[in-house]
Amino acid sequence: MQDDIYTDNPSENELNFRYSREERLKNAPDTVKKYYAGEGPTPPKGFFKALVHTKSSRFTFMALILVLALVVSLIFFGPKANESSLQNTNFTLSAFSFEEKIFISIKTETQETKQINLPLEITISVFDNEKQLINQQKIESLITQKEEFIRTIFTDYDIISVEVEVTNTDTKESILLTSMVEKN
Repeated sequence: MQDDIYTDNPSENELNFRYSREERLKNAPDTVKKYYAGEGPTPPKGFFKALVHTKSSRFTFMALILVLALVVSLIFFGPKANESSLQNTNFTLSAFSFEEKIFISIKTETQETKQINLPLEITISVFDNEKQLINQQKIESLITQKEEFIRTIFTDYDIISVEVEVTNTDTKESILLTSMVEKN
């Protein structure tokens, strides 16, 4: 089914279409006339010139550079999951594999110059690649020197990450350290 619309006058029913570019451009503004004549603005050549061609593109480019610099600086200089401090003592966790064993080391460095006695309870948890707890070990230690190491060994080669909770037994303050196992 089709609807046709007709006027009462049959001569008005005929469609006449006339197009002339020259006629249309006579009434057009000067910028349109220049564009059709090929005298319009040309886009910049090259990738860098396109990035800094206009004021807004320069601003966007500088904002992109600043965000990139911020992200890179946070990645390299930001806080690390395997380092933390508790009562002026820095703790660094490291874990690596060697001959079917996982060696875990916690380095303690105190910033105090006087004699220290820092009683600690350390809970070491090891996980596989599905984040399932494989084994857990508790160690009690007393930090008395400026720099000490607390070490332990696990024999399961499926371990890929280590989580250590260090708790001061006097004040009950605790920190959490995590590290991936470096495979050799």
